[in-house]
Amino acid sequence: NCNDGNVGTLAGEIRDRTGAAVDDQRYAIKVKDIIIDNSDVSTSGNSPAGSVGGVAGFTDLNNNGTEFKNISIYNSMIVADSLTYHSGGLFGRLVSTSTPAPTNQGRMESLRSIDNTVNAAAGVIGVGGVFGYFGAKHIEVRKIIADSSVSGDDEVGGVVGSQMDGRISEAVSIGDVTGTTDVGGFVGYLGLAGAEINGSYSTASVTATTSGSGFVGANITGSIIKNSWYDPTSLSGSATLSPPNDID
Repeated sequence: NCNDGNVGTLAGEIRDRTGAAVDDQRYAIKVKDIIIDNSDVSTSGNSPAGSVGGVAGFTDLNNNGTEFKNISIYNSMIVADSLTYHSGGLFGRLVSTSTPAPTNQGRMESLRSIDNTVNAAAGVIGVGGVFGYFGAKHIEVRKIIADSSVSGDDEVGGVVGSQMDGRISEAVSIGDVTGTTDVGGFVGYLGLAGAEINGSYSTASVTATTSGSGFVGANITGSIIKNSWYDPTSLSGSATLSPPNDID
């Protein structure tokens, strides 16, 4: 399914209402009990460029009644060509764009990415086993299992490639992650003050050429990692350790 260059098995794009409608639950989106098996999703040759995900390419969630629960994808191929923005096992790009914010957060929980291959060509920034790009500050995201093979160039992670905002908690990464720069067993690039990871761990195997770590490939000042751990022996390749082992 392709919409403005965004590709996903369930939908190219998913959006709820922004602005004054964020507290009006008539505009909430509820997606529950979805199983995707043996899907093949690709952005090859797409014009215009967009993002690709096993469930949805681009997702913008803001409503306090929005709920995504118990969503799984198995044995699938998610492939991004060099024109793609982001690539994720479930969601290519997940954001919250509304101003003002809702009174309470919506919910996204119980996500699984199992035995999938997420592959992105050089030039794609943000490649993850669940989220390619994550900035969903209006949605509570928790209970994730990522056990897939993820490979890309820049900002590559077992759960999320690029996390610029929002909180992820109770998540596990146990797959294989391969990349060049900012490669992490859990997250490739964790940036900005609003980005937080809590109560999570990674034992994913990480192979990085330039910079990487068993948990976070690059951690920008102001972002938060707490109550989390990783296997410090999981990194291989010629990469330097970035950042040091400073996870609380």
